[in-house]
Amino acid sequence: MLFLSGCFATIYPFMQVPEHKKSTSFQIGQDQQIGLGDPMIIEEDLFFYKGLKAIAAYEQPKRFGVYYPPIQEGALFKLYGNLKNGDKAYQEINGEHAKDLFGVSVQWTHCIVVNATGQAYGITACTMEVVEKWPAPVDFLKEAMFLEKGSLKKELIYNGKSKDSIKLLYREFNDDMARPAFSQELSYDLAESKTIGFRRMKIEIIEATNSYIKFVVRSSMN
Repeated sequence: MLFLSGCFATIYPFMQVPEHKKSTSFQIGQDQQIGLGDPMIIEEDLFFYKGLKAIAAYEQPKRFGVYYPPIQEGALFKLYGNLKNGDKAYQEINGEHAKDLFGVSVQWTHCIVVNATGQAYGITACTMEVVEKWPAPVDFLKEAMFLEKGSLKKELIYNGKSKDSIKLLYREFNDDMARPAFSQELSYDLAESKTIGFRRMKIEIIEATNSYIKFVVRSSMN
């Protein structure tokens, strides 16, 4: 059973500006040690929004005449706008439209409404401040970050040692980071030099085994 709440006011879309963060997993000149298969180097240049992520699936209550699709675990929600009482309306990214009795998608988009404690408690047409309240607030969301185009992540992974040579795997991820956009296997002969180079990066190898590697970053890839 759903309960209508609120007045017929308009929710104006909230214009989010993506945040920007650059970070590295290392400090120049500092000794480091990592295990086999772990990233020696991580460099990130991220553009992102803060939103909500479903940490559990949730079956939205049915309303007469309208079927709201279930919310799947892992679903992401971006902030659509604010209600007058301070609560927030969130729209699912790539979410399905609600359907009518004949299984036809409705012409409007719906948002879930979240209170100040982070609990979802109802549904609204994203542009209208009329909330169809659920029987009780539900706690299945947590804060999350989702990436925009232009985001970039670089990794240099230690893949072990064979005689005097060490093996590394370089990977680049972009945009949503779902899968590597580029990867390259690398091999360096430490008998020739204890300092290895990749792009602009210089790394001094202190010790390498098939279990771990000790190293010092002398310059970064950027």
